[in-house]
Amino acid sequence: MNDNIRKVDGSFVKSTVERLQRWKEYFNELYNHDLPQGPAAAPPIIDPPTVPMSDAEPTVEEVKLAIHSLKNNKAAGLDHVAAEALKAGGEVLVIRLHSLFKLIWTSNVIPANWKKAAVIPILKKGDNRECKNYRGISSLSIVGKVLMKIIQSRLQKHCEMTSREEQAGFRPGRGCSDQIFTLRRLMEERIRCGRRTVIIFIDFKSAFDCINRPALWRALAAEHIPVKIIELLQTAYDGSTSQVRIHDEVSEEFPIMTEVRQGDVVSPLLFNIVIDAIMRKAFEGRRGVQASTDRFITNLMFADDSAIFAEDDTEATHILYDIARHSKLYGLKVNAEKTKVLTHRRLTNDRPPRQCADQTSPTISISGVPRRGEEIKMWDHQWW
Repeated sequence: MNDNIRKVDGSFVKSTVERLQRWKEYFNELYNHDLPQGPAAAPPIIDPPTVPMSDAEPTVEEVKLAIHSLKNNKAAGLDHVAAEALKAGGEVLVIRLHSLFKLIWTSNVIPANWKKAAVIPILKKGDNRECKNYRGISSLSIVGKVLMKIIQSRLQKHCEMTSREEQAGFRPGRGCSDQIFTLRRLMEERIRCGRRTVIIFIDFKSAFDCINRPALWRALAAEHIPVKIIELLQTAYDGSTSQVRIHDEVSEEFPIMTEVRQGDVVSPLLFNIVIDAIMRKAFEGRRGVQASTDRFITNLMFADDSAIFAEDDTEATHILYDIARHSKLYGLKVNAEKTKVLTHRRLTNDRPPRQCADQTSPTISISGVPRRGEEIKMWDHQWW
Protein backbone atom coordinates (compact mmCIF):
# COMPACT_ATOMS: atom_id res chain seq x y z
CA MET A 1 0.00 0.00 0.00
CA ASN A 2 1.25 3.46 -0.90
CA ASP A 3 1.36 5.89 2.01
CA ASN A 4 1.18 8.85 -0.38
CA ILE A 5 -2.58 8.91 -0.91
CA ARG A 6 -4.27 11.74 -2.78
CA LYS A 7 -6.92 13.86 -1.15
CA VAL A 8 -10.11 14.91 -2.91
CA ASP A 9 -8.46 18.15 -4.10
CA GLY A 10 -5.56 16.21 -5.69
CA SER A 11 -2.93 17.07 -3.08
CA PHE A 12 -1.18 14.38 -1.04
CA VAL A 13 -1.59 13.55 2.62
CA LYS A 14 1.27 14.77 4.80
CA SER A 15 0.86 12.80 8.02
CA THR A 16 -0.56 9.62 9.52
CA VAL A 17 -3.54 11.58 10.85
CA GLU A 18 -4.34 12.98 7.39
CA ARG A 19 -3.89 9.54 5.82
CA LEU A 20 -6.36 7.92 8.21
CA GLN A 21 -8.79 10.80 7.76
CA ARG A 22 -8.65 10.46 3.97
CA TRP A 23 -9.34 6.73 4.12
CA LYS A 24 -12.19 7.34 6.54
CA GLU A 25 -13.72 9.91 4.16
CA TYR A 26 -13.42 7.54 1.22
CA PHE A 27 -15.02 4.48 2.85
CA ASN A 28 -17.63 6.58 4.61
CA GLU A 29 -18.77 7.83 1.21
CA LEU A 30 -18.50 4.37 -0.35
CA TYR A 31 -20.55 2.58 2.32
CA ASN A 32 -23.22 5.25 2.89
CA HIS A 33 -25.55 6.21 0.07
CA ASP A 34 -28.65 8.36 -0.27
CA LEU A 35 -31.89 6.59 0.50
CA PRO A 36 -34.11 5.73 -2.51
CA GLN A 37 -36.70 8.35 -3.38
CA GLY A 38 -40.31 7.60 -4.22
CA PRO A 39 -42.50 4.70 -3.10
CA ALA A 40 -41.11 2.00 -0.84
CA ALA A 41 -40.07 -1.30 -2.38
CA ALA A 42 -42.89 -3.85 -2.51
CA PRO A 43 -41.31 -7.30 -2.92
CA PRO A 44 -43.55 -9.95 -4.48
CA ILE A 45 -44.96 -12.48 -2.02
CA ILE A 46 -43.91 -15.99 -2.99
CA ASP A 47 -45.31 -19.36 -1.98
CA PRO A 48 -44.01 -20.52 1.42
CA PRO A 49 -41.44 -23.35 1.40
CA THR A 50 -42.58 -26.86 2.21
CA VAL A 51 -40.36 -26.90 5.33
CA PRO A 52 -40.49 -23.61 7.28
CA MET A 53 -37.24 -22.12 8.54
CA SER A 54 -36.65 -22.74 12.24
CA ASP A 55 -36.52 -19.76 14.59
CA ALA A 56 -35.77 -21.84 17.69
CA GLU A 57 -32.80 -21.08 19.92
CA PRO A 58 -29.45 -22.43 18.66
CA THR A 59 -28.55 -25.92 19.81
CA VAL A 60 -25.20 -27.06 21.20
CA GLU A 61 -24.66 -29.10 18.04
CA GLU A 62 -25.19 -26.04 15.85
CA VAL A 63 -22.60 -24.12 17.88
CA LYS A 64 -20.11 -26.99 17.49
CA LEU A 65 -20.62 -27.18 13.72
CA ALA A 66 -20.33 -23.39 13.34
CA ILE A 67 -17.02 -23.29 15.25
CA HIS A 68 -15.69 -26.28 13.31
CA SER A 69 -16.51 -24.58 9.98
CA LEU A 70 -14.41 -21.50 10.80
CA LYS A 71 -11.34 -21.15 8.61
CA ASN A 72 -7.92 -20.93 10.20
CA ASN A 73 -5.31 -18.26 9.50
CA LYS A 74 -7.92 -15.55 9.03
CA ALA A 75 -7.63 -12.03 10.42
CA ALA A 76 -9.38 -11.48 13.73
CA GLY A 77 -11.74 -8.59 14.34
CA LEU A 78 -11.20 -5.67 16.68
CA ASP A 79 -11.58 -8.02 19.68
CA HIS A 80 -8.44 -9.94 18.52
CA VAL A 81 -10.08 -13.35 19.07
CA ALA A 82 -8.93 -15.76 16.35
CA ALA A 83 -10.75 -18.83 15.03
CA GLU A 84 -7.96 -21.08 16.31
CA ALA A 85 -8.63 -19.86 19.86
CA LEU A 86 -12.31 -20.81 19.65
CA LYS A 87 -11.46 -24.26 18.31
CA ALA A 88 -8.92 -24.78 21.09
CA GLY A 89 -11.55 -23.91 23.71
CA GLY A 90 -13.13 -27.34 23.41
CA GLU A 91 -16.39 -28.39 25.03
CA VAL A 92 -16.14 -25.81 27.81
CA LEU A 93 -16.14 -22.89 25.38
CA VAL A 94 -18.92 -24.44 23.31
CA ILE A 95 -21.18 -24.55 26.38
CA ARG A 96 -20.32 -20.95 27.30
CA LEU A 97 -21.00 -19.69 23.77
CA HIS A 98 -24.25 -21.66 23.63
CA SER A 99 -25.44 -19.90 26.80
CA LEU A 100 -24.42 -16.52 25.36
CA PHE A 101 -26.23 -17.14 22.07
CA LYS A 102 -29.40 -18.22 23.90
CA LEU A 103 -29.32 -14.96 25.86
CA ILE A 104 -28.85 -12.95 22.65
CA TRP A 105 -31.69 -14.91 20.99
CA THR A 106 -34.19 -14.09 23.72
CA SER A 107 -33.10 -10.51 24.45
CA ASN A 108 -32.41 -9.33 20.86
CA VAL A 109 -29.28 -7.58 22.15
CA ILE A 110 -25.96 -8.12 20.33
CA PRO A 111 -22.60 -7.01 21.83
CA ALA A 112 -21.48 -3.68 20.42
CA ASN A 113 -18.02 -5.04 19.51
CA TRP A 114 -19.63 -7.51 17.11
CA LYS A 115 -21.03 -4.58 15.12
CA LYS A 116 -17.62 -2.98 14.58
CA ALA A 117 -15.59 -3.77 11.48
CA ALA A 118 -11.93 -3.10 10.73
CA VAL A 119 -11.59 -2.13 7.05
CA ILE A 120 -8.25 -2.88 5.40
CA PRO A 121 -7.67 -1.33 1.92
CA ILE A 122 -6.29 -3.79 -0.67
CA LEU A 123 -5.10 -2.51 -4.06
CA LYS A 124 -7.13 -3.84 -7.01
CA LYS A 125 -5.33 -2.28 -9.97
CA GLY A 126 -4.23 1.07 -11.29
CA ASP A 127 -2.58 4.01 -9.54
CA ASN A 128 -1.83 3.03 -5.93
CA ARG A 129 -2.11 6.65 -4.86
CA GLU A 130 -5.85 6.78 -5.64
CA CYS A 131 -8.29 5.50 -3.01
CA LYS A 132 -10.78 4.44 -5.69
CA ASN A 133 -8.35 1.76 -6.87
CA TYR A 134 -8.54 -0.06 -3.53
CA ARG A 135 -11.05 -2.60 -2.27
CA GLY A 136 -11.96 -2.59 1.42
CA ILE A 137 -11.71 -5.95 3.21
CA SER A 138 -13.69 -5.92 6.45
CA SER A 139 -12.74 -7.96 9.51
CA LEU A 140 -15.58 -8.68 11.94
CA SER A 141 -15.56 -10.39 15.31
CA ILE A 142 -14.97 -14.13 14.88
CA VAL A 143 -17.19 -14.85 17.90
CA GLY A 144 -19.99 -12.89 16.23
CA LYS A 145 -19.41 -14.90 13.05
CA VAL A 146 -20.21 -18.11 14.92
CA LEU A 147 -23.73 -16.84 15.62
CA MET A 148 -24.08 -15.59 12.04
CA LYS A 149 -22.96 -18.99 10.73
CA ILE A 150 -25.81 -20.63 12.62
CA ILE A 151 -28.27 -18.22 10.99
CA GLN A 152 -26.56 -18.65 7.62
CA SER A 153 -26.87 -22.45 7.79
CA ARG A 154 -30.61 -22.23 8.39
CA LEU A 155 -31.06 -19.50 5.81
CA GLN A 156 -29.14 -21.48 3.17
CA LYS A 157 -31.56 -24.40 3.44
CA HIS A 158 -34.52 -22.01 3.28
CA CYS A 159 -33.17 -20.17 0.22
CA GLU A 160 -32.62 -23.43 -1.67
CA MET A 161 -36.39 -23.89 -1.55
CA THR A 162 -37.31 -20.30 -2.45
CA SER A 163 -34.55 -18.97 -4.75
CA ARG A 164 -35.17 -18.46 -8.44
CA GLU A 165 -33.87 -21.29 -10.61
CA GLU A 166 -31.93 -18.77 -12.72
CA GLN A 167 -29.71 -17.81 -9.75
CA ALA A 168 -26.50 -19.84 -9.29
CA GLY A 169 -24.50 -17.51 -7.02
CA PHE A 170 -23.68 -18.62 -3.46
CA ARG A 171 -25.61 -21.87 -3.86
CA PRO A 172 -24.17 -25.34 -3.17
CA GLY A 173 -23.65 -27.51 -6.24
CA ARG A 174 -23.93 -24.57 -8.66
CA GLY A 175 -21.34 -22.33 -10.21
CA CYS A 176 -20.48 -19.85 -12.91
CA SER A 177 -19.43 -22.66 -15.28
CA ASP A 178 -23.00 -24.02 -15.16
CA GLN A 179 -24.35 -20.67 -16.32
CA ILE A 180 -21.75 -20.40 -19.10
CA PHE A 181 -22.67 -23.87 -20.33
CA THR A 182 -26.39 -23.03 -20.28
CA LEU A 183 -25.75 -19.77 -22.14
CA ARG A 184 -23.72 -21.55 -24.81
CA ARG A 185 -26.33 -24.27 -25.34
CA LEU A 186 -29.08 -21.65 -25.54
CA MET A 187 -27.18 -19.70 -28.20
CA GLU A 188 -26.39 -22.82 -30.23
CA GLU A 189 -30.01 -23.93 -30.19
CA ARG A 190 -31.39 -20.54 -31.19
CA ILE A 191 -28.86 -20.17 -34.00
CA ARG A 192 -29.76 -23.67 -35.22
CA CYS A 193 -33.40 -22.59 -35.32
CA GLY A 194 -32.57 -19.28 -37.01
CA ARG A 195 -33.78 -17.18 -34.07
CA ARG A 196 -32.12 -13.89 -33.18
CA THR A 197 -31.34 -13.26 -29.51
CA VAL A 198 -30.39 -10.05 -27.72
CA ILE A 199 -28.38 -10.53 -24.52
CA ILE A 200 -27.82 -7.74 -21.99
CA PHE A 201 -25.01 -8.23 -19.48
CA ILE A 202 -26.03 -5.97 -16.60
CA ASP A 203 -23.55 -4.47 -14.16
CA PHE A 204 -24.77 -2.90 -10.93
CA LYS A 205 -22.68 -0.07 -9.51
CA SER A 206 -21.14 -1.04 -6.12
CA ALA A 207 -23.96 -3.54 -5.70
CA PHE A 208 -23.19 -4.92 -2.22
CA ASP A 209 -22.50 -1.42 -0.84
CA CYS A 210 -25.78 0.18 -1.89
CA ILE A 211 -28.52 -2.07 -0.48
CA ASN A 212 -31.26 -0.10 1.24
CA ARG A 213 -31.81 -1.84 4.56
CA PRO A 214 -35.55 -1.15 5.09
CA ALA A 215 -36.15 -2.62 1.62
CA LEU A 216 -33.97 -5.61 2.57
CA TRP A 217 -36.10 -6.36 5.65
CA ARG A 218 -39.27 -6.23 3.52
CA ALA A 219 -37.70 -8.63 1.02
CA LEU A 220 -36.87 -11.07 3.83
CA ALA A 221 -40.45 -10.95 5.09
CA ALA A 222 -41.76 -11.61 1.57
CA GLU A 223 -39.51 -14.72 1.44
CA HIS A 224 -41.20 -16.05 4.62
CA ILE A 225 -38.11 -15.63 6.80
CA PRO A 226 -39.24 -15.92 10.46
CA VAL A 227 -39.73 -12.63 12.31
CA LYS A 228 -37.21 -13.66 15.00
CA ILE A 229 -34.44 -14.11 12.39
CA ILE A 230 -35.24 -10.74 10.79
CA GLU A 231 -35.16 -9.04 14.20
CA LEU A 232 -31.75 -10.57 15.00
CA LEU A 233 -30.36 -9.41 11.66
CA GLN A 234 -31.77 -5.92 12.21
CA THR A 235 -30.15 -5.83 15.64
CA ALA A 236 -26.81 -6.85 14.12
CA TYR A 237 -27.08 -4.08 11.52
CA ASP A 238 -28.41 -1.29 13.75
CA GLY A 239 -25.55 0.82 15.05
CA SER A 240 -22.92 -0.93 12.91
CA THR A 241 -19.69 1.01 12.46
CA SER A 242 -16.32 0.68 10.74
CA GLN A 243 -12.76 1.81 11.29
CA VAL A 244 -10.03 1.86 8.67
CA ARG A 245 -6.86 0.02 9.70
CA ILE A 246 -3.58 1.16 8.11
CA HIS A 247 -0.57 -0.76 9.38
CA ASP A 248 -1.00 -0.58 13.18
CA GLU A 249 -3.13 2.57 13.20
CA VAL A 250 -6.92 2.83 13.06
CA SER A 251 -9.13 5.74 12.07
CA GLU A 252 -12.08 7.12 13.95
CA GLU A 253 -15.29 5.13 13.74
CA PHE A 254 -17.93 6.03 11.19
CA PRO A 255 -21.49 4.65 10.93
CA ILE A 256 -22.63 2.27 8.18
CA MET A 257 -26.16 3.07 7.03
CA THR A 258 -26.44 1.13 3.75
CA GLU A 259 -24.98 -2.10 2.27
CA VAL A 260 -25.05 -5.69 3.40
CA ARG A 261 -22.23 -6.05 5.92
CA GLN A 262 -18.83 -6.67 4.38
CA GLY A 263 -17.23 -9.82 5.80
CA ASP A 264 -20.48 -11.24 7.16
CA VAL A 265 -21.20 -14.85 6.15
CA VAL A 266 -24.93 -14.09 5.85
CA SER A 267 -24.47 -11.15 3.45
CA PRO A 268 -24.29 -13.14 0.17
CA LEU A 269 -27.63 -14.81 0.91
CA LEU A 270 -29.24 -11.51 1.88
CA PHE A 271 -28.00 -9.99 -1.36
CA ASN A 272 -29.41 -12.90 -3.37
CA ILE A 273 -32.82 -12.38 -1.76
CA VAL A 274 -32.81 -8.72 -2.81
CA ILE A 275 -31.74 -9.54 -6.38
CA ASP A 276 -34.41 -12.24 -6.61
CA ALA A 277 -37.08 -9.75 -5.50
CA ILE A 278 -35.96 -7.29 -8.18
CA MET A 279 -35.93 -9.87 -10.96
CA ARG A 280 -39.29 -11.36 -9.98
CA LYS A 281 -40.89 -7.92 -10.34
CA ALA A 282 -39.03 -7.07 -13.56
CA PHE A 283 -39.95 -10.35 -15.29
CA GLU A 284 -43.51 -10.51 -14.01
CA GLY A 285 -45.71 -11.46 -16.97
CA ARG A 286 -42.73 -12.17 -19.25
CA ARG A 287 -41.84 -15.62 -20.52
CA GLY A 288 -38.41 -14.88 -22.03
CA VAL A 289 -36.88 -16.47 -25.12
CA GLN A 290 -37.64 -19.99 -26.32
CA ALA A 291 -34.92 -22.47 -25.34
CA SER A 292 -36.63 -25.68 -26.49
CA THR A 293 -40.02 -26.92 -27.60
CA ASP A 294 -41.77 -26.16 -24.32
CA ARG A 295 -39.18 -24.24 -22.28
CA PHE A 296 -38.47 -20.53 -22.07
CA ILE A 297 -35.72 -18.66 -20.24
CA THR A 298 -35.63 -15.02 -19.15
CA ASN A 299 -32.15 -14.65 -17.64
CA LEU A 300 -29.14 -16.30 -16.04
CA MET A 301 -27.49 -14.94 -12.90
CA PHE A 302 -24.47 -15.45 -10.69
CA ALA A 303 -25.06 -13.17 -7.68
CA ASP A 304 -25.33 -9.68 -9.26
CA ASP A 305 -23.87 -10.70 -12.64
CA SER A 306 -26.85 -10.97 -14.98
CA ALA A 307 -27.42 -12.08 -18.56
CA ILE A 308 -30.87 -10.94 -19.73
CA PHE A 309 -32.46 -12.45 -22.86
CA ALA A 310 -34.84 -10.79 -25.31
CA GLU A 311 -36.18 -11.46 -28.79
CA ASP A 312 -35.61 -7.94 -30.14
CA ASP A 313 -34.24 -4.49 -29.30
CA THR A 314 -37.57 -3.07 -28.10
CA GLU A 315 -38.19 -5.88 -25.66
CA ALA A 316 -34.59 -5.63 -24.40
CA THR A 317 -35.01 -1.91 -23.72
CA HIS A 318 -38.27 -2.46 -21.83
CA ILE A 319 -36.75 -5.22 -19.68
CA LEU A 320 -33.70 -3.10 -18.87
CA TYR A 321 -35.92 -0.15 -17.95
CA ASP A 322 -37.99 -2.32 -15.59
CA ILE A 323 -34.88 -3.76 -13.93
CA ALA A 324 -33.40 -0.28 -13.43
CA ARG A 325 -36.73 1.01 -12.04
CA HIS A 326 -37.19 -1.80 -9.53
CA SER A 327 -33.49 -1.83 -8.59
CA LYS A 328 -33.62 1.83 -7.61
CA LEU A 329 -36.19 1.02 -4.90
CA TYR A 330 -33.58 -1.21 -3.22
CA GLY A 331 -30.74 1.30 -3.59
CA LEU A 332 -29.13 -0.36 -6.63
CA LYS A 333 -28.17 1.44 -9.83
CA VAL A 334 -27.42 -0.02 -13.25
CA ASN A 335 -23.93 0.96 -14.37
CA ALA A 336 -24.53 2.17 -17.93
CA GLU A 337 -20.83 2.27 -18.79
CA LYS A 338 -20.21 -1.37 -17.90
CA THR A 339 -23.54 -2.81 -19.06
CA LYS A 340 -22.99 -4.52 -22.43
CA VAL A 341 -25.29 -5.74 -25.18
CA LEU A 342 -24.62 -8.71 -27.48
CA THR A 343 -26.41 -10.33 -30.37
CA HIS A 344 -25.32 -13.10 -32.68
CA ARG A 345 -24.78 -13.68 -36.37
CA ARG A 346 -23.91 -17.06 -37.80
CA LEU A 347 -21.26 -17.13 -40.51
CA THR A 348 -19.50 -20.07 -42.17
CA ASN A 349 -16.32 -20.25 -44.18
CA ASP A 350 -17.68 -22.16 -47.16
CA ARG A 351 -21.40 -21.49 -47.40
CA PRO A 352 -23.80 -18.53 -47.10
CA PRO A 353 -25.01 -17.69 -43.61
CA ARG A 354 -28.29 -19.17 -42.50
CA GLN A 355 -30.98 -16.53 -42.66
CA CYS A 356 -32.24 -15.46 -39.25
CA ALA A 357 -35.20 -13.26 -38.52
CA ASP A 358 -32.92 -10.26 -37.92
CA GLN A 359 -29.13 -10.23 -37.93
CA THR A 360 -28.56 -6.55 -37.24
CA SER A 361 -26.72 -5.38 -34.15
CA PRO A 362 -29.18 -4.19 -31.47
CA THR A 363 -29.70 -0.60 -30.43
CA ILE A 364 -31.15 -0.30 -26.94
CA SER A 365 -31.37 2.48 -24.40
CA ILE A 366 -29.37 2.37 -21.13
CA SER A 367 -30.17 5.26 -18.79
CA GLY A 368 -31.52 7.14 -21.78
CA VAL A 369 -28.33 6.61 -23.83
CA PRO A 370 -28.72 4.58 -27.06
CA ARG A 371 -26.08 1.83 -27.28
CA ARG A 372 -25.16 -0.40 -30.15
CA GLY A 373 -24.58 -4.04 -29.36
CA GLU A 374 -21.54 -6.04 -30.34
CA GLU A 375 -21.91 -9.12 -32.55
CA ILE A 376 -20.62 -12.60 -31.84
CA LYS A 377 -19.51 -14.26 -35.09
CA MET A 378 -19.97 -18.01 -34.97
CA TRP A 379 -18.41 -20.51 -37.34
CA ASP A 380 -20.31 -23.78 -36.96
CA HIS A 381 -20.12 -24.53 -33.19
CA GLN A 382 -16.96 -22.59 -32.38
CA TRP A 383 -17.66 -19.83 -29.87
CA TRP A 384 -15.14 -17.32 -28.59
